Amino acid sequence: MGSSALGLELPKLHAADESNHLSDISKNKKWVKDLPLGSIGDTSKLIYHAIHSINQLQLDPSVRFRITEQMRPPLKLILRNIEKKYIDNALPLSEKRTRFARLNMQLLESYATSYKICIESALSANKGRLDKKLLVVAIHRAITMSAEAMVHNNMIYTAIPGKAWKESHRLFAFAQQNKLDALKIKDVDNSRTSITDRYKRMLLLAMASPYRMRQRDIRKVYDKLPAWTHLIEFEQGTKAGRSLERGFILSLWSDEPPTHGSLTDMVRDKHTLAITTESLISRLKDKQNHSNADHDSALIGMDEIPHYLLKQLIKAWSKPEKRSFSRTRLKFELSVVVGLPAIFHFANLLSEQSSASPYKEEAAETEWPAEEASQQSYASALAQGALSDDFSLMPQAVEQPQDEALITQVSNAARPGSGV
Repeated sequence: MGSSALGLELPKLHAADESNHLSDISKNKKWVKDLPLGSIGDTSKLIYHAIHSINQLQLDPSVRFRITEQMRPPLKLILRNIEKKYIDNALPLSEKRTRFARLNMQLLESYATSYKICIESALSANKGRLDKKLLVVAIHRAITMSAEAMVHNNMIYTAIPGKAWKESHRLFAFAQQNKLDALKIKDVDNSRTSITDRYKRMLLLAMASPYRMRQRDIRKVYDKLPAWTHLIEFEQGTKAGRSLERGFILSLWSDEPPTHGSLTDMVRDKHTLAITTESLISRLKDKQNHSNADHDSALIGMDEIPHYLLKQLIKAWSKPEKRSFSRTRLKFELSVVVGLPAIFHFANLLSEQSSASPYKEEAAETEWPAEEASQQSYASALAQGALSDDFSLMPQAVEQPQDEALITQVSNAARPGSGV
């Protein structure tokens, strides 16, 4: 991995072979057109090897960018088809389904890397003069691909790879510094979004506690977020005036997702970003309380969010989870045995100790009256009226003490750690 001006980890590059279709825009266009899209398996292998190869070639930034863009439509097709292989399946995933999940994440990470190389190459090739058109689209694509890779990590409940958040924060900070973050970019689905929109979408999903959601719910929320991102606000640096008790905060120089303001003692400086969700929460609550309300452009997609999920989002974006009861402080030694051989060994030891118990020896030495003597004693006692006809060997109810002080004393004595 090589270093970069933005602190991105990028692979080392070597000279490209002129016969390779990846070094020629027209040849690559024909290669993409001839992909066997009817076979998702074959197409995914070809795309994977192609993007892995292009990330190791020295190419002009504009050539690399156009070649990577040419391969985006088939990528979107194979990603959704491969996703079906491991979504709504029992966890943990089988080895085969795990391979499908890893393939999707590697494809997305490789595409994000290709756009990041475009950004770094453009910065180093045009010092003092930025190709803003290439940079804004490349940053938009890199953040989008990184966010999509995180979604797949969320859906199989695995940790986000290291540096993923750090590099996304750096890209957004660079775009914001150079006033590229608000420019609208047209995507393959004809939607127009900005770098800020894509970045907010990434943050909103992380703030929604996706590891506590079902797989389908994660995808559903992520797909609806583009219509909601304008309802959250950024306040950068120390000028932010609202209380962090009701918002989220992150450092643009960290490798961490945003966290609720009440859960961190982060010192606010020019690299911190405060996120307020009050407007979004207000809209969600309106939808929750008035399900038949008139259609509002700010509520696009909310009709497809079930009530339980809407409630979960409001809770996640409003305040952090808190324990509903206090912890009980206990101090004791706990022995743990792990593994069947160890359990079998200690079970045998306990069995041997039980067989050598002094209580059994004492019981063996006790002299019990002979059966005939017992019968005679019972008959004698019955004749004398000492035993009633409804005599039973079942235990009789014990009369409870009436003294309240005595009851309290017995109760306290039975409570662990009472000191009585």
